[in-house]
Amino acid sequence: MVKNYSRLQKVETQKAQKSLRLYLILTIGLIVFFLFFGISFLSQILSLASRFSSSNSPVEIGDQTPPPPPRFDQLPESTNKDRLVMISTIFSSVFLKTNEKITEIITNSDGIFSASINLNQGINTLSAYAVDLSSNQSLTSTTAKITFDNKAPEITLTKPQNNETIYVNDKITLEGSIEPKATLTVNDRVVIISSDGKFTYQVVLLSGENIFKFLAIDQAGNETKLELLLKFSP
Repeated sequence: MVKNYSRLQKVETQKAQKSLRLYLILTIGLIVFFLFFGISFLSQILSLASRFSSSNSPVEIGDQTPPPPPRFDQLPESTNKDRLVMISTIFSSVFLKTNEKITEIITNSDGIFSASINLNQGINTLSAYAVDLSSNQSLTSTTAKITFDNKAPEITLTKPQNNETIYVNDKITLEGSIEPKATLTVNDRVVIISSDGKFTYQVVLLSGENIFKFLAIDQAGNETKLELLLKFSP
């Protein structure tokens, strides 16, 4: 009985040793696989998960419905500097077309992006179209036109002349011209500008020196200041 038990115990011990060796080999194999392949595989899985989670809208298999075109928010007609353009959309990619140059911009998780664009002197055209996660392309948005103008408006005074002395009448008319569509003030009072840029403005002179301060502002926000000195000697 003791002999048979000893032989059975030996067989069980050998089986346990074989199982232990097998587990060790499998463990070492898994470690080697993870070191050589696992990191790259895990990175691809995380990248794929991040791509799908970045969009608020799920990808529908067979979706062929194009998204609506993007819209521009608060674009000025004229500006004297590079303008920060805001476009809101609900899709992953927006293709911005500025003066025939196309740039792809990725929206954030809220579907909104901002882009700083460089404008050329004069009229610039701006449009965009969207592409969703199913590669459907929207129609192109309405083309916006922005005038980039960083030149100050010119004020031309035809009469009277600077430093001129007036002897007879204390009421005189200031006459001149300015860039059409600009605004003009004289001593903080608004002057009416005609469609061709000409203006007239009547003033009353006081005895001695009279200073008139002109301020012109064009549609792009450029300013020009000018002073006129007139002397009145009744």
